[in-house]
Amino acid sequence: MSICPNCGARNPRENTVCRSCGAVLGAEAEPASVQELPQPEEETEAPEVTTEEAVPEEKEEEAPGMTCIRCQAPISPGEALVIPGRVRGQTAALCPRCVSELEARFAAETQGIQMPRAVLFGAAAAILGGAVWYLVYRYTGTDLTLLAFLGGWGIAEAVRFGAGKKRGRKLQWLALGLTAAMILGAEYAILGRFNPADFFSAFWAQVTGSLFTLVLYALGLFQAYSTPAPRRLIGARR
Repeated sequence: MSICPNCGARNPRENTVCRSCGAVLGAEAEPASVQELPQPEEETEAPEVTTEEAVPEEKEEEAPGMTCIRCQAPISPGEALVIPGRVRGQTAALCPRCVSELEARFAAETQGIQMPRAVLFGAAAAILGGAVWYLVYRYTGTDLTLLAFLGGWGIAEAVRFGAGKKRGRKLQWLALGLTAAMILGAEYAILGRFNPADFFSAFWAQVTGSLFTLVLYALGLFQAYSTPAPRRLIGARR
C-alpha cells in the first residue's frame, strides 16, 4: 500500500496517483531546506581589565663594567682586579685572564736562578763600585757617599742579570751583602785604618756623625734588597 503524501489516503502499490485526491504517489514533498546558520565563532577570553594600571617593574641599575688595561676586554662586575695606575690617584683594572698570565710570568721569574753567575756578576759590580768610590776620593779628596746608593742599585741589577734576569729572596740577600761589602771596603780604603777595631770605631763615628751619610747608606742597602724582590699583583677585587 502507498500512502498519499497529500491527503493520507491508502492506495494500491501499483497506483501512481492517489485515487482520492489525484496527487502523484511516490513523490514525497521535499522538506523545506534549512539554511545553515553560521556557526558562532569561538569566544576568546577577554583580557581582564583592572582599574589599576600595570606599573613596569623597575630594574636595578647594574654597575658599569670595567675594561682591562692590557687586552681592552670588558670585565664583569666583581671579576676585575683594580691596581694602582701609573698616575697617582688613578687606578687600572685587569681581567681574570690577564691576572693569570701575569701571575704565571711573575712565578717563572723566581725559577731556574743561575746562582753562580749571579754571585760572579754581583761581586764584579761591587768591586767596580768600590774602586770608583776610592778613586774619586783619592783624586778629589771627596768621600762621595752618594755612590752607596748608586752602587746598591747597580749591584742588584748585576745580580739579576747574572741570574738570568730572575728575582727571588736569595738574590735579595746576595745583593744586600755585596752592597754592604762595597761600602765597608771603600770606607776601609778611604779611612786608612788597617786595624779592624780602629776602622769600625772610625766608621761608626762617621755614620752617626752625619745624618746625610746615614741616609745614603740606608737607601743604598734598601735599593739593593728591594730591586731583585719577586713581583706580585697588589689590588682589590671589584
